[in-house]
Amino acid sequence: MRKILLLLSILLSVFITTKANNNNPIILLDSSTQVSILTCNPGNEVYSTFGHSAIWIMDSVNHINKVYNYGTFAFEDNFIYKFVKGDLNYYLSIDNINGFVNDYIYEQRGITQQVLNLNIQEKQKLFVFLSNNYKPENRTYRYDFLFDNCSTRILDAIDSATDHKIKYDYTFITHESSYRQLIASKAGYMKWLTFGMDLMLGIPCDKKASNKDHLFLPDNLMTAYFFASINRGGTEERLVAHTYTLLDIPIVQHATPFYISPIFIFSIFAFILAFITYYEYKKNKWFRAIDIVLYIILVLIGFLFIFMWTSTRHMVAHINLGLFFANPLLIITIAFIVLKKYPFIKQAALIYASILLMLLLSWHWIFPQKFNWALFPFILVLFIRAYYMFYYSKKKINGTT
Repeated sequence: MRKILLLLSILLSVFITTKANNNNPIILLDSSTQVSILTCNPGNEVYSTFGHSAIWIMDSVNHINKVYNYGTFAFEDNFIYKFVKGDLNYYLSIDNINGFVNDYIYEQRGITQQVLNLNIQEKQKLFVFLSNNYKPENRTYRYDFLFDNCSTRILDAIDSATDHKIKYDYTFITHESSYRQLIASKAGYMKWLTFGMDLMLGIPCDKKASNKDHLFLPDNLMTAYFFASINRGGTEERLVAHTYTLLDIPIVQHATPFYISPIFIFSIFAFILAFITYYEYKKNKWFRAIDIVLYIILVLIGFLFIFMWTSTRHMVAHINLGLFFANPLLIITIAFIVLKKYPFIKQAALIYASILLMLLLSWHWIFPQKFNWALFPFILVLFIRAYYMFYYSKKKINGTT
């Protein structure tokens, strides 16, 4: 009788789910079907920095061997522009396990398999969900690297298939982290990538991530599943039945050498500009072209901040306080410098130097947005240049130069 009721419940579930698509009936999985989470090691390409997750369904009776991969994208027209705007579509693809593993052998990235302790109803429900999700009209989605990616899609699918009976143990998360810190925990060895992301991401990225939000990282999702349990008639059982190393390749990450890291490059740049400024002071000169070039760069970066804030879907790029030092309004100061309007230069330089001094004094400790430390020498030399511009303009107005 129990087997009959079980079969009826499965048939009812399949009928309801596939009612609108009778031309593509869903296969009934065998009770021996194995559902696994595959977690892939990070790689050295930008797109692989954070690792990857996929679902593998293996049913030898029905000859099903499918790896469901939510991390597939195509190099479309205007790829970079779409990526920057947050308009890039990712899609669900299906491969067999041999093809999937061969890709990671080629990329030299290890794979860990976690076999989930799901009953036949949950396996069937997940299979129906993924099959429906793979339909052409459903398979694409608007990718968001924090809130809608290959890991979060799997998390939602498994939770739905188990009717949210999974109990997560987050004790492996030992301290609070912001989204910015979580990103740095994986991308930190790629110094220029981390610097660029820190520069473009605004205040929302400094919000403390909830325990569940930590799971956008594939490694964290794997760990969460390892410690998770599932309710079986009032009894808590481990969610992961078995863990295997499917592809044993150690993580090898090529860190950015210090001599080409952002903090070294910007420190050298700051030292050279500080030396030039000292030379100007001793010779009672002002090389205006230096500040014109500097401010043109800052104006362009400021426009980029505004574009990311107002014209993209990346919520974590909004409210970027980098506008304190890189702002399109500096174009007015450029005009004053070109026209040699010293009274206005003096006022503009004083305002800008004051803003930079406030930024330097509060910096990483009380400023609401955390800037990359590589910016510190750059901001410091901007302050020195702005103060010297104020000093020189004041002398020029007073007729002492």
